[in-house]
Amino acid sequence: MAELPELVELQKEWKDEGVRVQTVALDVAMPKGREPRRVDTAEEIRVFLEQRGLELETLAYAGDPRGLQVQWNLQGTPLTVAIDASGEIVDRQVGAVPKNRLEKMIEKALGR
Repeated sequence: MAELPELVELQKEWKDEGVRVQTVALDVAMPKGREPRRVDTAEEIRVFLEQRGLELETLAYAGDPRGLQVQWNLQGTPLTVAIDASGEIVDRQVGAVPKNRLEKMIEKALGR
């Protein structure tokens, strides 16, 4: 979450290049030995972003997070992925991502 302001900034900087920043909120509680349960709603996420002045397209994932673990090879969160124009993941990083690394991921997605 610390990089959210940087994502907003990068979105503005790279907009003319066709770069689009999207975030996915995967806010679930994973009690040990129990089924996951939702802890945030789409409305709570909208309010969170609005209160912080963050203009980001954010999807609230309401499915079973185990499905994402398989589909995205999710090994931890936060997860940042760079997707090229054809929809292929060209780069990924688990954990916080500094701005210079985000810029390199964007350039890779643009084929540079």
